[in-house]
Amino acid sequence: GGGITEWISDGVNGITVPFGANNQFQQAVVQLLEKSEKLKAMGENATALWNARFHPKDHLTCLRSFYASFLK
Repeated sequence: GGGITEWISDGVNGITVPFGANNQFQQAVVQLLEKSEKLKAMGENATALWNARFHPKDHLTCLRSFYASFLK
């Protein structure tokens, strides 16, 4: 597992496009430019996810716990 699909939910907090699918990428960009409310909602969802899972203070807390487990 792992990778981008762990944190991007297609259409919820971003749009996934297969590598090299230039036409599909272009269509996704145009769609977002035409639907600013969807773009705003996805941005808000992405920010909420980042704050919940990737904020530096939370990341440091996880790292400290991980390293502390070796000291016991």
